[in-house]
Amino acid sequence: MPIHNWMNGAPLKKIQKRLSDKTRDKKRSTSARKFVIRLVPDLAHLMGAPLQILQGHVNVHSAEKTEPCTAMVFANRCVRRGFSNAEMAAFGSLMWSAKWSRHEVHRHFAEIVPYLKPAAVSESQEALEARVESASDSELNNRDLDDLI
Repeated sequence: MPIHNWMNGAPLKKIQKRLSDKTRDKKRSTSARKFVIRLVPDLAHLMGAPLQILQGHVNVHSAEKTEPCTAMVFANRCVRRGFSNAEMAAFGSLMWSAKWSRHEVHRHFAEIVPYLKPAAVSESQEALEARVESASDSELNNRDLDDLI
């Protein structure tokens, strides 16, 4: 499925192979580009809808503010940017200033996965972002040590 390839960091050429065998399309990845430009934003919007519904329901029926499920917060961002999980979306946001491509975020995220601690039950967005940042810092420190040796 193209969405699976998109969210797992596949290049457009690989997504194109799943969509069309036409020589003209293959050369320019036309179908893959249309998928990313036209369908991905719609799918991302669809993934954001449950969060908006939940927040509206909570605002109307609850006196106290509750924090939404972190996975729901990141679902829209994951689909839109082509990330496979909330941790990767947080990492992508953390590294946004680096101007990495989607594929590069996937590659660099794979390097921090060994340093990523498991999520706590009902983890907040801030806690998730702190956990990802800590893993990134640990990976950088380990890489610096390897360079010194």
